[in-house]
Amino acid sequence: TGAAATHPAADELKKWAIDGCPVDAGPPWSTEQIQKAIERGPHISALAPDAMQAFRDEVTKKVEQGQVKIIAWDEIKDEVPEELKISPISQIPHKSRAFRTILDLSYALRYGKTKVVPSVNSTSRPTAPEAATSQMGSVLPRLIVAMAQCPDDAVIFFSKFDIQDGFWRMINEVGKEYNFAFVMPTTDDEPLQIVVPSSLQMGWVNSPNFFSGASETARDVADDYAEAPIGTLPEHHLEKGTAPSIEEMNRLLATGELDAKTRLRYLIEVYMDDFIAAAQAKSPEELKHISRAVLHAIHDVFPEGLLSPEDQPVSVKKILKGEAQWSALKEILGWIFDGETKSIRLPEEKVDKILAAIKQMLHSRQGTPFKEFQKLMGKLYHASIGAPAGRGFMTPLNHQLAKTPKKVWFRKGSPQRKALQLWKSLLLDVMREPTLAKELVPASPDFVGLVDASGEGTGGVWLSGKSKLPATAWRLEWPPSIKDAFQRGELTINDLEMAGNLLGWLVLEGMGVNIKHRHIALLNDNSSAVSWILSWAAHSKGPAGELIMALAIRQRVQRASPLTPAHLPGELNAMADCASRSFGYKTEWKCESNDEFLTLFNRTFPLPEQTSWQSFLLSSKIVTKVTDALLTRGSTMEEWKKLPKIGTSISSAGACFCNLGELTRIWSTRPSASACTTSPASEEWSDRGAWAEESKYELDQFVQRLLPLRRPSRWTEAKLPSTTRPENTTCL
Repeated sequence: TGAAATHPAADELKKWAIDGCPVDAGPPWSTEQIQKAIERGPHISALAPDAMQAFRDEVTKKVEQGQVKIIAWDEIKDEVPEELKISPISQIPHKSRAFRTILDLSYALRYGKTKVVPSVNSTSRPTAPEAATSQMGSVLPRLIVAMAQCPDDAVIFFSKFDIQDGFWRMINEVGKEYNFAFVMPTTDDEPLQIVVPSSLQMGWVNSPNFFSGASETARDVADDYAEAPIGTLPEHHLEKGTAPSIEEMNRLLATGELDAKTRLRYLIEVYMDDFIAAAQAKSPEELKHISRAVLHAIHDVFPEGLLSPEDQPVSVKKILKGEAQWSALKEILGWIFDGETKSIRLPEEKVDKILAAIKQMLHSRQGTPFKEFQKLMGKLYHASIGAPAGRGFMTPLNHQLAKTPKKVWFRKGSPQRKALQLWKSLLLDVMREPTLAKELVPASPDFVGLVDASGEGTGGVWLSGKSKLPATAWRLEWPPSIKDAFQRGELTINDLEMAGNLLGWLVLEGMGVNIKHRHIALLNDNSSAVSWILSWAAHSKGPAGELIMALAIRQRVQRASPLTPAHLPGELNAMADCASRSFGYKTEWKCESNDEFLTLFNRTFPLPEQTSWQSFLLSSKIVTKVTDALLTRGSTMEEWKKLPKIGTSISSAGACFCNLGELTRIWSTRPSASACTTSPASEEWSDRGAWAEESKYELDQFVQRLLPLRRPSRWTEAKLPSTTRPENTTCL
């Protein structure tokens, strides 16, 4: 109804409502397969007396609402419905009610030596629109980006609504409901009964796409309603539950003048059955307007009174708990969002559970069952959304996960034990000081570094981005132990490049600039090193994992915004190429001293207005720490939190604060750095092009690709991620 009737998906939704959601669950089962599945019956968890009673109460209600029918097996066993398939159910304890029923449509039953009853999911073919769920993975990132892009003094308010029994509000194709049947949990002296639900089942592989098609339509309509002038939407009988508390109202009324260009007018998102609204409002009327937009849109798609006269698709129970009430502090998708500090954190009880699991694993003398380790890994990856440094600790844990042992051990001194200890420290840290949204969102860099490594050494440059930084060149000749290990094949060029990136970061720290909440880019021509930093994990064994952990720790210590690693073709990395090969690759490149190195750089890469490059000399203690990590000598990761003096900046008169764009205007033709790169020249260099501008363009494009997808005005217009080139998102 309403605006939903004109949505591009309206005809499809009407068809689903009348004829049911199309079902193709594969070929019919044989009589033998059905009989074996019936003998298997429910999971043991559903046969406990209290679970059985809870299920019967639930089924009775579903029968009254016409969502379920119960059939005696004796009535159909001689003439079984063609589509009948039987899957097991289980009863899982739930936080908001005694039990939650789970229909396991992924369960495959094996009997005999080779026979199998296939799972319903394994034989189901796609019948729902894939685009419907294409936005789900971008919901949380969009909310975080919205906070990060707002002014520091902004206060963002949140509200959320839940569709209760969402999947049960959509029916299966008539006649195909038998594909989702299951055995009623009964005692031994009760007759065998088959439960046949007519509604979509949460465990079916196609259900999320069907349901999201409906909820995404409601979200699109809510966006349309929100664009209407304030005060023009009719009152909604549930809107009282969204009014801010007196404290929040006072905070709202105290809001000063808002910049129309930067403020977050509103953002409406949906994640399956959770509708989320965010706004940097100027008045209570604005918040009420957005509430009305969302509520009316939900009821346009999910009408009231459908299952019974008093049926309400919006969860009134959760509204009464305050979830819909506009507030600057709100739990959303498992995270506590703080719209005043623009930060996110995990709920304390979730952190406590993770810490308890880590403690148990570190102290266990019997080892940890692999399934428990798997569960912890899932929780750690979820936690890394708001504590990205944690991703840098995952490499040794990933290697352990790939082995799939029966038990996992965290022995003293092992990389796996170090990783868990670092995670413990990180979780305690983020509880004391939650992560700001700007620490999670990539943006145009404040500082830009170019790095390269070779078998001789490593080096690079630092240049200004959005913030001023003296143009600085640095280099380091590898000590004999590293050169020898490289020659013997014990270290790869990828390892050296990763060490070069870590050293490049440390150079920036050592220059004494404030990098808290600043965006930093590191560019080099090694795809592996870029990939490792981007994913904060290395698939290969060797020193890379330890180097990544060290870099992650330093980023967290400095509270810097996300590090942006970007790949540049070798010919675009000429300055770093020259720095890393200034130890004798060619006679004319060899620089015996720092003065000779600066002379070479000033001649080869001239700066604007005859200014000079600065240089940075790394301290021997820092060099030793990095080379020890390269040689896997077992340095303590905790030592990376508090470093000795990193090095010394060597200044000269006439410092330059140029960026890549300004270098473009100076180097109207390719600089003489052609002598300082081992990479083959590309055709672009035959033109009087500006390679610095190309580098800047590559970086800008890379940053844009890291941001979440812009939401289309209609979900039906969404392209699947594999065919979509990401573009910047907007908060306005």
